[in-house]
Amino acid sequence: MPTIDPPPAGSSQLTETISSFTTLTDPRAINDALLVFSHALQGLNSRESKQRILEAIPIAHFLQLLQGDYGDETEYIIDRTCSVLESLLQEKTYSELIQDPLLSVALFQALKSPLSRVHALGLSQVDKVAKEDVSVLRSMLQSDIFNAAVVGIASDSISIAERSKQTLAK
Repeated sequence: MPTIDPPPAGSSQLTETISSFTTLTDPRAINDALLVFSHALQGLNSRESKQRILEAIPIAHFLQLLQGDYGDETEYIIDRTCSVLESLLQEKTYSELIQDPLLSVALFQALKSPLSRVHALGLSQVDKVAKEDVSVLRSMLQSDIFNAAVVGIASDSISIAERSKQTLAK
């Protein structure tokens, strides 16, 4: 895979990538765009980059990428999409995720995903419940989200099973 230098938040590369992202269909172009986002979200101006991306591209578009088949690029695209989503959702609390119907469904789907990287993304969002009020934790313990996290322990994938155990131990 090619590497791309991190673009500054106001760079033309980031601006062009943001403006064309939702129309991309070529897997390599999608992968390259995700790489630009990933670098921008880790750079010095990551807050500004995050805001620009969220204002222009619906989270639903990133979630939709997790459902696609991109041939030889699928693993790279899934991995980079998860990385970008983790950065974009970093400041959202568990309560905020659950109150958003789209994100709540996406979280449940991630926890049911056979792909270890997608499952880990879901578990990283469930981990956020540890920073919440006890009432939120109680609510989570009675939810389908909790059941899906528990089922992950019995996964055939060792990485999903181990990651599920870590989440539940918190």
